[in-house]
Amino acid sequence: MKRNLSVLMALFLVVSIQQSLFAQKKKIDKKAIWFEAPLVAPTFVWEGNYKGTTPCSDCDGIQVVIQLRKDQTYKTISKYLGAGNETYEVEGKFFWKKEGNYIAMVSGLNPTDTSFALLSKDKLTLLDQKGKRVTGTDAAFYILTKDAVGLSGKYWQLLELNGKPIQLPAGGKDPFLLLAAGNNSFSGHGGCNTLMGNYELSGSNKVAFSGIASTMMACPASELEESFRLALESTDHYIINGDYLIFENAMRQIQAKFKIVFIK
Repeated sequence: MKRNLSVLMALFLVVSIQQSLFAQKKKIDKKAIWFEAPLVAPTFVWEGNYKGTTPCSDCDGIQVVIQLRKDQTYKTISKYLGAGNETYEVEGKFFWKKEGNYIAMVSGLNPTDTSFALLSKDKLTLLDQKGKRVTGTDAAFYILTKDAVGLSGKYWQLLELNGKPIQLPAGGKDPFLLLAAGNNSFSGHGGCNTLMGNYELSGSNKVAFSGIASTMMACPASELEESFRLALESTDHYIINGDYLIFENAMRQIQAKFKIVFIK
């Protein structure tokens, strides 16, 4: 009986979504539940990355990042703290209720993988499977906070130098850059040695690096590390495009390209 009920609920949601798509295009079904676009648009900027740590019954918590994109697609990245370093990703499409605050995130249009959330300014509240708020002492942990767009406080993994993919020697560590949010210092890794120094932001997207130093361990990645250092010293400004960060010099030549790692 329970299984038959679950199947009926799944079929109901599939039909609802199909009706919603039809309603949005034809503007005739006013009883539809979910829409490709809200009939009443949110008054705030909703696209972006929402981060938090939700409760877990058999681990130390679930670190979660949910990306909401303008094209109505989403990605969920999660990591079970205290249960290894593996991260899990789920992608799909999300739909809106008429008022433009409630969303249903559907993985590959599979109703069994549907989750619900409530959007508000700079926050995303995860709801239970009935679309209701979680109550009790853990309620606050289901509220994810929108990540501010910018350089600092993020783990940027190096992908390219001077327009070419980096070549990491065997045994080398992935080079990265981390700009501290509370001060003007940065840290990172060049593939073998730890990097450190200072940075300064100015104007709309100007950034300058100074006082760059590193540990002195000899390794096969020394050429890569020197190129990384020179790229930072030559950087004049930055460009953030989605999950990617690009450093350019004053002549708009690409010095380095990074990709954000949300959960490390």
